[in-house]
Amino acid sequence: MVELLENIDDLKEHAKYCKVVLYRVDEVVNGFRVRVRAGSYAWDGIVRKEELDQILAWLKQENAKRVKGSVSDEIFFA
Repeated sequence: MVELLENIDDLKEHAKYCKVVLYRVDEVVNGFRVRVRAGSYAWDGIVRKEELDQILAWLKQENAKRVKGSVSDEIFFA
C-alpha cells in the first residue's frame, strides 16, 4: 500500500531520498493521468501536455523507471 500525497512537489521532495522511483502515464479524455511512486508515497493526477513534459523531465533526472502495467505474482508465474 502507498500513501497518496496531495501535491506532487511534496513527492518530489521525498523522491530525493528514494532509490527507486516508478511512474505510469496513460492518455485520458482531458489530458494525461500520471501516477508516480517513490518509496511508500505516491501522487496521482490528471495533467495537460505542458505539465506532463515538466514531470517527465523531472522523472528523467531522477532516473525513474516507467511501469507498463501490473499483475499479481500468481498470474505472472502461472
